[in-house]
Amino acid sequence: MNDKHYRVLVDANVAYTYVSGREDLFAEPVNQIMKLCASGKIDGFLAFHSVSIIWYLLRKAREDQRRRMMMELCELLTVKGASHDEIIQAIQKEEFKDFEDCLQDKCAKEAGCDFIVTVNVKDFAHSEVPAITPDQMMERMNAKAMTANETQIQKASSEVAPAEKKQIFIGQISNSHGADHEQDGAKQV
Repeated sequence: MNDKHYRVLVDANVAYTYVSGREDLFAEPVNQIMKLCASGKIDGFLAFHSVSIIWYLLRKAREDQRRRMMMELCELLTVKGASHDEIIQAIQKEEFKDFEDCLQDKCAKEAGCDFIVTVNVKDFAHSEVPAITPDQMMERMNAKAMTANETQIQKASSEVAPAEKKQIFIGQISNSHGADHEQDGAKQV
């Protein structure tokens, strides 16, 4: 298994769900993703322009709360921009209906992301970096964790000496047949 961490750009709508605490269809997987970013199991990024979008969306919060929420978000996710050339390319990319989503894609590309985590996957049909939902990201993380556990079990099993394997195997047979006989501390059939 590849031990590389996923690199994901968290779309503004996902980041807003997290900082605002709003309850929506994706609240639970969004919170799980952010915990994985905090623990370093996912390398999370936020597009530079998302900061101002989220700041605006939080306008009804008290000023000190808004600043605290934004600081927390920017401590969890690395803010990433796009190069001048990438911005020019984004402007010319007519197949994107929403220019802001095209900028998300360019920031994700600049950060070397594997995915853009968004609730609006269809808006990223023409993106260079694949877009997935928070649920899909968690499915990938769970599958990766299961593969890691299987690899650890296989590694642990391969590290057991052949004589130990024989004793373990013999012990399993004798226990399953109810015919335990002790000889020199090892179970024999």
